[in-house]
Amino acid sequence: MTTPTATKGKPETKALSPAKALSNLLTDHKDQLKMVAPKFLTVDKIIRVALTSFQKNYTLQQCDPITIARCVMQSTQLGLLMDGVLGEAYMVPYKNNSKGRYEAQF
Repeated sequence: MTTPTATKGKPETKALSPAKALSNLLTDHKDQLKMVAPKFLTVDKIIRVALTSFQKNYTLQQCDPITIARCVMQSTQLGLLMDGVLGEAYMVPYKNNSKGRYEAQF
C-alpha cells in the first residue's frame, strides 16, 4: 500500500494559519508602521499586541487580513493599543453581506 504524496513536481505546501499570515503581513509593512508610530510606541509592541487581540477572537480570524492591517495602522497613527485591557481601541469584526466575508473595523 502506498501513501498519498504531493502531485508530480510540486512540493506539498501547508496553508498558513490566519495568525501567521497576519504576522507576515504586518512584518512586511513594518516600515510604514514605523513612519506613523509615535515615539513612545515601538512597532514590535504594536504588532505583538495586535496579534494577541487577533488570536483571542475567532471571528476576527475570519476577517480579510487587509482590513486588520488597516485597523492596526489607524490605531498606530493615533498612538492607541488594541489590547482590550485598557480599552483604548478595538478591532470589531463585521459581516460585509455584499462581499460575503468578514471585515475588521477600527
